[in-house]
Amino acid sequence: MWFGNLREIKQYAGFFDYLPSMHKQYGKIFRFWMGPTNLIVSINDQEILAETVPLLHQRPETARKELGWLGKESPTFKCHEELREIRTTIMPLLVGKSLDYLCLVGRGRMEKMLDNWAISPHGIRAEDVLRDTTFDIIGVTLFGQEFISTSLGRSFRSLFVEVMREAHPRSQEIIPAVWDYRYWRWKQKIRKLHSCAEELIKQRRCSSKTSKRKDLLSLLLNEKDENRELLFSDEQARATIVTFVFAGFDTSAASLTWILYLLATHTDAQRKAQREIDCILAGRPPQLEDLASMSYLTCVVKEGLRMYPPVPEALRKIDFDIQREKYFIPNGATLVIPISTLHADAENWEKPYSFVPERFDSMHERKQPRYSYLPFGAGPKSCMGARFAMTEIRLMLSMILQRFSVELAPNQDVVPEMYSIILQPKYGLKINVIPRKADMMNV
Repeated sequence: MWFGNLREIKQYAGFFDYLPSMHKQYGKIFRFWMGPTNLIVSINDQEILAETVPLLHQRPETARKELGWLGKESPTFKCHEELREIRTTIMPLLVGKSLDYLCLVGRGRMEKMLDNWAISPHGIRAEDVLRDTTFDIIGVTLFGQEFISTSLGRSFRSLFVEVMREAHPRSQEIIPAVWDYRYWRWKQKIRKLHSCAEELIKQRRCSSKTSKRKDLLSLLLNEKDENRELLFSDEQARATIVTFVFAGFDTSAASLTWILYLLATHTDAQRKAQREIDCILAGRPPQLEDLASMSYLTCVVKEGLRMYPPVPEALRKIDFDIQREKYFIPNGATLVIPISTLHADAENWEKPYSFVPERFDSMHERKQPRYSYLPFGAGPKSCMGARFAMTEIRLMLSMILQRFSVELAPNQDVVPEMYSIILQPKYGLKINVIPRKADMMNV
């Protein structure tokens, strides 16, 4: 009883395997325990989720343990009116000029990555190189070129990776390991990380050119309310930017890794996507408006996110009693939105375990039931940067497929596994990249 169902869950590849198996055994709703007091309820019912999730504004304490290092002012932990105000302010900043700047930054970093691929005869470790590149893209888009061109920016980058790498093991500790020097060293890294972010903000505040810059940090620092007062304090800006870095780079890298895996194992879909890219781009670099024209590539991305959602489950704290027919869920329980289970529900998806990008064309997508497809979460805590992420993924994928074909390297076992909250290949993913002939790209 002390461990609840923890030992049982560890026999699976985390929730990604555990929840579908339990729903298959127990039906649309089932409960389990994480420890002696933490009641978890997983609901694989679109109607109940549609009624309930929009009313849930808080993450459970387990999420605070996992993500508390982002800072107390992080949008992750804001509720109700505060969260609504943040979303109202930030979401307009993540479209328009921000997407143009994202594409400008992305093209430069991608060209560097692809040039390295061209001289990699033994294949690449997809998740590693994509993680590095998405980190640079999101970092420069948020902070500006200082992210990669100054010692302060590079310090932030290295500290961020180290802090995030240790965050998940630390969150699994029932009691913080205060006797372990590594615990205090990790805490010190968190302080240094936020100090770097504070210094970057301080430098930007002092810059006379902030109002002319296009990076998200400058846009945040320039935002004012109706009384011409600054909307974001330095602490709020710091926590928001750190949260965006966390939310933006690892999820995008994981998504791209799985999409490349699917294309490497479905060559017909890969060739169809390449034909579309060649027809639209004719050998030139992609612009923002080009991405909207790539309807099949968009279907490929959406289907990849359905089969391998980067965050397969979302957790919410239930702060009111829920009574539904024979089910009673008490106030204080934790709700699991089983995204990967919803995405594989045979009631809503024909051949759910098959890669079929066409299911997301305009005719079929309109018929999808509400809450059957949630790659970016749902409700008040859904991802604010969904459009931003889709733009980044399509930009990177179009540039990869424009220059290369991809195939799966032999003799590897590709097994999905959750690390922290992200779905990744347990043993990594190695792909071979084959340069395409120039005349094939200039249709």
